[in-house]
Amino acid sequence: NTAVGHQAGLSLTTASSCTLVGAGAGDALTTGAANTLIGRNAGGAMISGSDSVIIGNGAGAALTTSSESTIVGAESCPSATGGQNCTLGRYTLFSLVGGVGNVAVGLNAGFNLGAGGAAASNSNTIIGPNAGRWRGSGTDTLTNSGNSVFIGNQSRANGNSQTNQVVIAGTDGLGDGSNTTVIGNTSTTSTRFAGTATSVLRTAGDTLRIDNARTPANAGAAGNAGDICWDADYIYVCVAANTWKRVAIATWP
Repeated sequence: NTAVGHQAGLSLTTASSCTLVGAGAGDALTTGAANTLIGRNAGGAMISGSDSVIIGNGAGAALTTSSESTIVGAESCPSATGGQNCTLGRYTLFSLVGGVGNVAVGLNAGFNLGAGGAAASNSNTIIGPNAGRWRGSGTDTLTNSGNSVFIGNQSRANGNSQTNQVVIAGTDGLGDGSNTTVIGNTSTTSTRFAGTATSVLRTAGDTLRIDNARTPANAGAAGNAGDICWDADYIYVCVAANTWKRVAIATWP
């Protein structure tokens, strides 16, 4: 073991291959192996565990038993008692208690998860400044979430205690609740997906819009089965390769 700093590694008994640097770094650590704790009080409450990397002033300060965690940033994950979390940035997962398997990157990412004694939040991926910090359209705090993804500045959940929610936006993306995916925000004007969709296209709205009109040159024009287009007089459907049919459309009173 290598210990540098006032009371760094103070309680070591059988721990091995640990590197502890900073006042109070790993000062409660007794057993475990291959931990790297750097910074004032980094991993200060950690008693046992192996293969964790904790770097930053007060980072992982409340961890008691933790293995395979990577926590980097001042006051990052300071309240957590669970393991296998990965953070990068100041105040990431600041309030988390007991959660495992979370990834948080960016200033204040997942800041409120676990606040106020909320149930443990597990297996979330949170990337971006203030991502996963709030819920809804205002600044109500997100204290519980599971198996969800929040990517983008201030991307947020629809509400607390939801699961399998995916929100991806440049900024201020707002989720739709459990088992939903939202890409973009209210300012998004165009979304393009490359490749071929392999599942059913479904919308919960009441209107499907194809912005641009198209008129196939004839019934044998190039096309793929399932292509649909329109013009002022007809709706066209490609029923087989290079085989089109059409139906007339008209006004009504």
